Amino acid sequence: MLNKIDVVISCLFFQRPQAKMSLTMNKDFIRTLVLNTRTKKNIKCVFTFNAVTDWYYDELIKEIDKYLTLKEQTVIRRSVMNMKFSRSHNYAIQMFDSKYVCLVNDDIEIPESSHLWLEQCLSFLDSNDKIGTVTPVTVYPNNTFYCAGASGNGAHFLQYQNDGKGVFDKPRRTEWNNMSCILIKKKLFDEYGLFLTDINHEHFHSDREWCTRISKEGGYEHWVHPVRLIHKHKYGYN
Repeated sequence: MLNKIDVVISCLFFQRPQAKMSLTMNKDFIRTLVLNTRTKKNIKCVFTFNAVTDWYYDELIKEIDKYLTLKEQTVIRRSVMNMKFSRSHNYAIQMFDSKYVCLVNDDIEIPESSHLWLEQCLSFLDSNDKIGTVTPVTVYPNNTFYCAGASGNGAHFLQYQNDGKGVFDKPRRTEWNNMSCILIKKKLFDEYGLFLTDINHEHFHSDREWCTRISKEGGYEHWVHPVRLIHKHKYGYN
């Protein structure tokens, strides 16, 4: 067992059909994670490269190698099979004895203006024992909403709408949180189990099911913090 880790950041990298554009998105995530995240937390990143080609893998390793701190903090996993979200994140969650887990998509970009996103979300996560998860607001590059909380079977609050009403100027409670970027108290996985990995949950819906599970069984709440990250999302996952 390594030294105590505050936060495990798990990211699953996909190579989309538009490989060059996909690679640019992945590099933007790596670059902004390093340059635009200000934190004193002890972090360990678990990056899983999911059935990517040798060329794609080598390019991402070069990007990671640019940043000595990230290189030292990162565990690289390369899978020849499509592990999907649930299996990949479950593996990362169990790797270290951490206090928190942050699951984030490979097409997220962190603006410089949101450089305290991790500290702000974790601080709010710790503000109440019954808060189980916190997510930042995610917006598309054109500044319309991607997700500001979720409900039902997958509805994203305010998706595709412009932010003209100042709805999210403070944290707000939501029914469940989306896995595109979600911060979770690690102990809850020990108490309520990991993400489901059956065919109905291995790639989508596992976030909704798990959030609903800890709410029903433990009374835990889910909140959205107003700090904003960019979710490019344009090219989807395969």
